Amino acid sequence: MSDTPELDPDLITPFFKVAKVLSYGYVAAITVVIHDAILLFRKEVKHIYSGRWSLVRVIYILIRLLAVVDFALFLYTMQNTNVTTQNHCVAKGWAPRCKAVTWVTGFTRHIAYTCVIKTLLVMRLRALYGNENVKVSIILAVAMAVELASAAFIFLLVCISTQIYGTVVVPFPGCIIATPEHLLNLTNQASNAVWASRLFSNTVEVVLTLGKLYHSLMTAEGEFLSGLERMKHWRPIFYVFYRDGMLFFIPMFILSTLALLDSLRVIQTTTSWTMWLSLVYCTCGTRLILNLRIANCKLTSSTIGQQITTIQFYPDNSSQSSYQSSQTITESKVERA
Repeated sequence: MSDTPELDPDLITPFFKVAKVLSYGYVAAITVVIHDAILLFRKEVKHIYSGRWSLVRVIYILIRLLAVVDFALFLYTMQNTNVTTQNHCVAKGWAPRCKAVTWVTGFTRHIAYTCVIKTLLVMRLRALYGNENVKVSIILAVAMAVELASAAFIFLLVCISTQIYGTVVVPFPGCIIATPEHLLNLTNQASNAVWASRLFSNTVEVVLTLGKLYHSLMTAEGEFLSGLERMKHWRPIFYVFYRDGMLFFIPMFILSTLALLDSLRVIQTTTSWTMWLSLVYCTCGTRLILNLRIANCKLTSSTIGQQITTIQFYPDNSSQSSYQSSQTITESKVERA
């Protein structure tokens, strides 16, 4: 006999529908990750994997590996069918495996990825504003702490309380898990909190990035677009810095908003928002580093790059081809971020 609870037969069909949607989503996600890795492999070898080890290199590798581990474990469970007999004998050993997968994937998504991505974003924004800017550092630290605390809470709550349904009378792909009824309300509130904290953190990062960009490009005449064109031509590292940052924040902001609405039952979906968030982390997060390395390599190999020791941030109203500021950011600092 099994010590795992039996699934209500009336829930089998809805569970099948959810499993179908999730499996298609994960197959699509891991396909994108593999294609992206193959597409960028030569550039990664040249700009990331060669040379000495650094914190940015470790972050890049972790961003790649965490998504692969997450998606691979899910597909592994979906390829195995939890078959029971009419006597309700559970498939041998599957309940502990499902528990282990729940712990590993939960840690990967909620803890590891949050720490890695937030560390990268904090490094970038501190390089943008200057490490000596105490106010910005405090704001980023608070936003990161709130998101990490909420993610850690829901990770522990879900993993400790999750029930593995091992008794079904038909072949069923993967693990059937559920939250105990007495913890449903707390789990829903924790889910609301984690997505709200992610939305808050993303909003803070977007506002800081856009605020600095706007302040940097506005001339006395208010020519924002002309300032952007000058930055693209004369300061390509900063152009890539802002461009990739916004291309990362936009899908993050959209996903966090949709996931929060789903958690609040404003909309109803059967998708896994954390899975899509991991995909954005992997595909867009790696480009935050790789494209900046490539731009820096091109700049330092040019005659202009050899003459520039600092990249000055603010526009100079007396010259259309240079930026002048009392506060500057060195190329090496931006490249490290």
